[in-house]
Amino acid sequence: MVPIKFRAKRKDKPTEWVYGFYAYKPLMKKDFILQEEMQPYSRETTFAEIEVNPETVGQLRYEKSRNAYYDGDVYYHAGYGMETVSDVCELQFALAAGNGEDICDIQGNIHDNHELNK
Repeated sequence: MVPIKFRAKRKDKPTEWVYGFYAYKPLMKKDFILQEEMQPYSRETTFAEIEVNPETVGQLRYEKSRNAYYDGDVYYHAGYGMETVSDVCELQFALAAGNGEDICDIQGNIHDNHELNK
């Protein structure tokens, strides 16, 4: 089974992205990215909880060579123009139809490049 990956901006450092597993703690009403850490001199792992801004949480939707396409990323789609990655977007339809070569590099994201947010 392939784990579902997420990214989000840190609450304490709003310009920094963190990557890992997503968790919401309802009693605390806080959102976290969990990053797996290996313990020194051991086979044990622990998870560091990093509080994140919930508006910036995005799921990994597609990986192409060295590019990872997360919700909120903006990319150029041949024949369609600029598109924003989401759970239902042209990226998903293009991949389902076998047209992954029409997906071009990421131009930015709606959280860092507000001018791309349409």
